[in-house]
Amino acid sequence: MHSDLDARGRRAVRLGVAGAILAFLALTGVQAAAIRPYLPPDELYHVGYAATVLDGRLPTLTAPLPADRVPLMPGDGRPRRVYVGNHPPLFYAVAALPIGVGEWASAPRAGLVAARLLSASLAAAGLVMVAVLALALLPGRPRVAIGATWLAALLPSLPHVSAFVYNDGLGFLAATATLAAAVVVVRRGPTLSRLAWLTGAAAAAALTRAPGLALVALAAAAAAAGVLLHGRRPPARRALRAAGAGALVGGVAGGVAIGFYLRNRSLYGSLTGAAYNQELFRFKPQDHMLDLLLSPGYALRLYDGLWVWTRFNLPRVQAPAALVAVPRVAGVLALAGLAVAAAGLLRARRPGRRDLPALAGWGLVLAWLAGVSAMVAAYDGNGGHTHPRYLFPALAVLAVVGAAGLDRLPGGRRGLWLLGLALTQLALTAVAWAGLVTALRGRRPADPADLAGAVAGLLAAGGVPAPWVLLAGAGVLLAGALALLGLALWGSGPRRPEPRPAPVRGLESSHAA
Repeated sequence: MHSDLDARGRRAVRLGVAGAILAFLALTGVQAAAIRPYLPPDELYHVGYAATVLDGRLPTLTAPLPADRVPLMPGDGRPRRVYVGNHPPLFYAVAALPIGVGEWASAPRAGLVAARLLSASLAAAGLVMVAVLALALLPGRPRVAIGATWLAALLPSLPHVSAFVYNDGLGFLAATATLAAAVVVVRRGPTLSRLAWLTGAAAAAALTRAPGLALVALAAAAAAAGVLLHGRRPPARRALRAAGAGALVGGVAGGVAIGFYLRNRSLYGSLTGAAYNQELFRFKPQDHMLDLLLSPGYALRLYDGLWVWTRFNLPRVQAPAALVAVPRVAGVLALAGLAVAAAGLLRARRPGRRDLPALAGWGLVLAWLAGVSAMVAAYDGNGGHTHPRYLFPALAVLAVVGAAGLDRLPGGRRGLWLLGLALTQLALTAVAWAGLVTALRGRRPADPADLAGAVAGLLAAGGVPAPWVLLAGAGVLLAGALALLGLALWGSGPRRPEPRPAPVRGLESSHAA
């Protein structure tokens, strides 16, 4: 994917992506360690699904939570069911491993924390795919790849949700890998390894969350488009080969996952089981999907939701005005940069045949962004709650578009806007997390279900408050990540023209003679 970059650009991208992953893991690590088990509303039920998989079976939407196998199960005696049982099983099969090891070692808390960190690591791998997607869409633009990766890594909702045992981290990874593979196939042409990458990523996406079924269709379309755009056979034979490639990719990826969705249909009357689940919760349809999609207020609510800082253990310190202003100012700046880029394209020559693969790649990812938005609106309109994290399958597209816009602003060529936004995001995260210190201070590990208290007890040493130790460690990692970002942006900036060698006296006169 780096064939369009020189050695300097490749080094800059590696440094930038490494810094983004380091910053992301620092943010997720603090939350995974400090926020007590099952404070996130759905985590208990995702863990319950994984615990059911440990028994060698798949849960149903009406199955009771396996209380005897759920680590640190709340002891309030409330009846609970695995209401995420309509999700495909790939993430839960993976998450069951650390939970099972914790159970075997009689260390349920360690197993739960390990499952949280596994979720964070899967999302961190998705950041690599963000950079790959950016380089596929905009070859030779290392700053955009670096900026897109950092925008995704510091977008508050992604590290926040990825710190818990949710399937969104793997969903983000699988969806972004599918998009990156699709654009590579369309822009550079299909090879056996690229088609295998595309098929495997689409299958993983379909086995993780329901939107993955739509990604299977996108993968099939990308395979067919790649053959059409890059084949050298006569049109009729090329069209036949394109149809075969699309059917092969879609058939294999879809065939791997279709059994679970047919099980949903048999149990709940639909492939996803969403309507059945909403009926169990007595949710009623509220708005039509089209009305929500055409509502600026709804779009703004989703956008703002992606920028929500840590929601838990923050009782006192808040900066609401700043937290609202930063995402909206960043969005306006990105749109301004995109307008500048659009004006430049309008002044340029009309696209020719050579530009078709690039246009097809952009068409695929923008169509996917629109499709994900429609799926979220349909779920909300049918009575579901608004969950901005459901946009994670298309988050990479938003990150690439945002970074491309900031890169086109004055000063963007040196990465000043990207660096400034990263510093601002981290500063506001520090403000929002100040309440975490208040929440942790004075806690004792008396309650075995109080993970935050246990961390405070383990870290307290020499009279230094444990919360400061925890956050100071994250601060050191974030400082190192920012140093890598600075080096990456400096290395990806415009080169200074090399000085021309001074003419040797006597040489000019001899040439003139």
